[in-house]
Amino acid sequence: MAGLLIYRISARKPIEYLLLNDSYENHKHWYPPKGRTSGTEDELKCAIRETMDVTGLRAHDMDADSAFRAEVKYVDGVQPKQVVYFLARAVGRAAVRSDGAGVKHQWCSIEQALERVVFQSMQNILTSAEKYIEDMRDRLVGKEEDGWRARSGGIEARMGRMTLGDTR
Repeated sequence: MAGLLIYRISARKPIEYLLLNDSYENHKHWYPPKGRTSGTEDELKCAIRETMDVTGLRAHDMDADSAFRAEVKYVDGVQPKQVVYFLARAVGRAAVRSDGAGVKHQWCSIEQALERVVFQSMQNILTSAEKYIEDMRDRLVGKEEDGWRARSGGIEARMGRMTLGDTR
């Protein structure tokens, strides 16, 4: 499984993270977008595809940073699971839409995000992400917002010619 920890940043506001909540499953469980890899799909492509499916964000709304990679390992019932998270900056006027399947979303400050996520491992990832982003803040907010990419290549180049179908 793979996911994106989407954030937005500006000079005058704290960093905010996009969290989702499945109101049908567990009202208390907030999490970043994530999903299962399909076939030979790599983790970053999976994370981008799943984020696009769940949030309605498009490839040009995000700038993924594959240099930040964090893993969470846990047991779901008796099944061991692993999720790899990457960072992605929301760029321009990226608008998240509800998928209509009971999944809510919210942009949260680090303090709000740490309150909403229930697992210590996810709190640790958020804390690491906050430090990583803060270390780059001057470069991130010092550039023009419209169309700028924090890392070279952009998501479109990384996506290649992948097919974005429902693979569940």
